[in-house]
Amino acid sequence: MGNRKFILIFLISVILTSGCVMNEKIAKYTSGTIKELVLTYSPPEYSFTAKKYNNPEYELPLRELPENYQRDIVEKFGKNLTEKQINTLLNNGVVILSGNKDRFEEAYQELSATKWKSKDGQGVPIFITTDSILHLFHIEFNELLKNIEIKKLSPMLNSFLDSVIDESIAQYNGLEDKELKELSRRNIAYLSVAKKLLDPEFSVPGMVKKEVEEEIKRIEDHKGFYKSPLFSEDCPTECSDGFVFTPGSYPNGEKCSQAIKGPKIYYEGKVWDSVEFYKEVCSRKCYCEDYSQYIPRGHYTASEELKRYFKSMMWLGRMTFKARGEEWTKQAVLLTDAVKSAKVNFEGKEYNAIDIWNKIYTVTGFFAGASDDLTFYEYDKAVFNLFNYEFDEEKELKKQITEAMQKEIRKMRGPKILGGFEFDIAGNLKDTTQGLRLIGQRYAIDSHILSDLVYNNVGPNPDSPYYDEVLDYCV
Repeated sequence: MGNRKFILIFLISVILTSGCVMNEKIAKYTSGTIKELVLTYSPPEYSFTAKKYNNPEYELPLRELPENYQRDIVEKFGKNLTEKQINTLLNNGVVILSGNKDRFEEAYQELSATKWKSKDGQGVPIFITTDSILHLFHIEFNELLKNIEIKKLSPMLNSFLDSVIDESIAQYNGLEDKELKELSRRNIAYLSVAKKLLDPEFSVPGMVKKEVEEEIKRIEDHKGFYKSPLFSEDCPTECSDGFVFTPGSYPNGEKCSQAIKGPKIYYEGKVWDSVEFYKEVCSRKCYCEDYSQYIPRGHYTASEELKRYFKSMMWLGRMTFKARGEEWTKQAVLLTDAVKSAKVNFEGKEYNAIDIWNKIYTVTGFFAGASDDLTFYEYDKAVFNLFNYEFDEEKELKKQITEAMQKEIRKMRGPKILGGFEFDIAGNLKDTTQGLRLIGQRYAIDSHILSDLVYNNVGPNPDSPYYDEVLDYCV
């Protein structure tokens, strides 16, 4: 009997131990290069031959309308032209009449040749403007994207997050260094926010529940610029006491300030000027996020599923592991490693997580453009240049790596569009904003143009009513 108990206890111990081992990831960076994605578009070849008509030439203004116009307009539109409309048609060769259709496709059906050709073969010519055609393309584009998001991208993202959360938990369990375990834990929280936004039934791991709930509350409240609890874990109180953050709607005064001002600051045995303190300390440890961006818009308001997908993708597309911050940079390396090693079960098949990420990125890239931010490809390349693959994370990530990583990352592209709020303390927004976003904000030409029309691409405007106020802040 005693031997049976011993064997039973031994087997239970083996099972429990095996379970722990299975849920641990060895603290070595995953080997293998992430294939660089290149989004290309090859338009099909086409030719166009203008149709020739035998209509006689005419010059504007016309003296009188063709005989059939009034008759056919009454027959087809059910209304007579007013004197003003007749004069407009004579002077411009075209007149706009109010229609009775709410949708473009219905109007086009009514504008078919058979309906608009009169009995005597003359008819009334119809002028179709390019904006209506472009609007139809936009509607088709929108519907196509919406259907893909509902049927493929949302489920794909859900499975991707499941796998990378599990892999990050295994990574957390495999790390021994206390500081690295904490950074891995924050990655679990970051991914769990996206997962909880996408799937309200998701059970958030207990070790990150507090941060996830705080972030989701801010996202759902969408009150504007506030400190991110998760991305500001190391933010010193000296940055919060009315300096970078001021009293707001949440505890501990967390609304983002619109100015850097205040007296000298004593921090870690040194007296700092306010601008210098922000540049060297606050901008590397504190994170200000515009939570108003999480309000669903456009076709994303059509259903609860699309609203959830929008907020989850917005979180993954906005929150940046900035290269300026030591902890953020190490988190980016750990996250890249987790994505490289994770496996995703999707639609009955197993994929590498990075391949699922590639699918999400390429499809959304086709519709919305390439990422304006650095992706896993660039970070994996920077890591390889610094450490090579399969390096000991416990050893190398204990060191200060920000300066070396920044040196590698500065060789790469910087964001052309500022998607949030930043104090440009370096005169170079690339150094301030460059970093890893899991699914980066997309480059859009209109946003780029608007960015070029404001600071830092244009000089100060002394005639602005706020010019003196800004100078006062500097003093």
